[in-house]
Amino acid sequence: MKRALINVWIVLLIVGGCLLFQRNRPPNVMLVVLDAVRADALSSYGYERETTPFIDTLASKGLVYSRAYSPSSWTMPSHASIFTGQTPYEHGCHHVHAYLVDRHNTLAEALRDRGYVTAAFNANPVISKDNNLLQGFETIDEVWRTHDPSKLDYRGSEYTNEQVKAWIARTKEPWFVFINYMDAHNPYWPPVEYRNRYLRGDLGPIASLANINNMSVLSGKLKLAPGDYRQLRNLYDGSISYLDYIVSDLMSAVNKRTTLVIITSDHGEAFGEHGHFTHNSLLYRELLHVPLIFYGKNINEPMIDDGLVSIKDIYRAILEASPYNLSSGSPVMAFHYPSLTNRWINKHKSTGFSLIDGRMHYIAFQKELPEVYDDEGELINLCPSSISPLTVQKVINDQLRNIDAFVERDEDLKSDDSLQDEFRLAKLRTLGYSGGEVAPNISAHAEVHLNRGVAFARIGRFDLALKEMQKAQKIQPYNKRVNQVLLAIRNKVGK
Repeated sequence: MKRALINVWIVLLIVGGCLLFQRNRPPNVMLVVLDAVRADALSSYGYERETTPFIDTLASKGLVYSRAYSPSSWTMPSHASIFTGQTPYEHGCHHVHAYLVDRHNTLAEALRDRGYVTAAFNANPVISKDNNLLQGFETIDEVWRTHDPSKLDYRGSEYTNEQVKAWIARTKEPWFVFINYMDAHNPYWPPVEYRNRYLRGDLGPIASLANINNMSVLSGKLKLAPGDYRQLRNLYDGSISYLDYIVSDLMSAVNKRTTLVIITSDHGEAFGEHGHFTHNSLLYRELLHVPLIFYGKNINEPMIDDGLVSIKDIYRAILEASPYNLSSGSPVMAFHYPSLTNRWINKHKSTGFSLIDGRMHYIAFQKELPEVYDDEGELINLCPSSISPLTVQKVINDQLRNIDAFVERDEDLKSDDSLQDEFRLAKLRTLGYSGGEVAPNISAHAEVHLNRGVAFARIGRFDLALKEMQKAQKIQPYNKRVNQVLLAIRNKVGK
């Protein structure tokens, strides 16, 4: 009897020790980005359609931030914010400066330094080794190279899940895996079961429009009727339901007791709101409001937090292993820095700022009348009738004073040639990330230094003009215009 009791105590001690060890060990981390998924497209965020029953189940057992916003309306700067914990204003990775500089300590690097094994399974060509967004990941699968997300028969997420499951099975804990799914990004063409789930009547001409390039719409070359937008939204909702299935399949390989799972998006999507289609250029709520759900380890009780939060705070939540109380009560900001193509064909042609504070949403693009909204659909602009443009500018400037702006250093400069991958560029064009036939022959980054060089030359500061032109040439060494201006300035200073 005594021996039996001793054996029971030994077993209990072993089990208790294992449980204590499991509770105290660092969690595995799975970061899932559902590309281009707006928050109000999930049934757990109040959508009238039951698009995401499985994700809803996770949300009901997890921590949900109902008012999470992206700091950008497109992929590159928003992912850079998730990976650095900074806004685009701080990390400097956007249309104009289209790569993440080496000196940032990314989430993957920080976790790797803590002993994590890191991996990225990424379906979006905007996120690439070329632009340094994947620094710190030891295993990288650029899914878009083998499964083209611009094709209507794209099924890269099923492949992604196979690869992620195999990687988890062979990887020592703790691990960190980042996954980007592109199924809700245009073109919206999920498997037929999901494609037909919400369609109303025959597709009609929309069948030929399913693969449209958003640049064609934004430039005015292609006109979409309200019925077209409704059918595109129906296809989009079907794509999100398919993503819900993909997430449920992925989670079959996850142990919630040892893994912290984060589900979010990099930006929203527009379907005719404010005259816009897809994303990238504007800063309205439909483009910035995204889901943010924490599930699994370190989530002690289900909760819905209605405070304002930015997805850049995912960085802090993971590193501090504390997903609760991300909302500080401060406003959240978003930024847009236009490419040359954006400036040529889109409504907004300049740098833009968004600030959400409580119910108020302030939007200001340089050289344009600001906008202020407090209604849900952002249909009634309170500026200038109720709020003056000067007040909007002051609100935004007061917040910017609390943020350290990115300052480019000489060692940050890279030749555009080192960032170019023709295969990748072709994918970006078909997904609407570049302007195709209207694409400029100078990059926005080189143009910044070119314009500064010309400005300095006009006031006789040829020494400063020369430095700016040398930077422009380093970025685009074979650009004809850059070299012509550089030669003229060198002649002026005798170099």
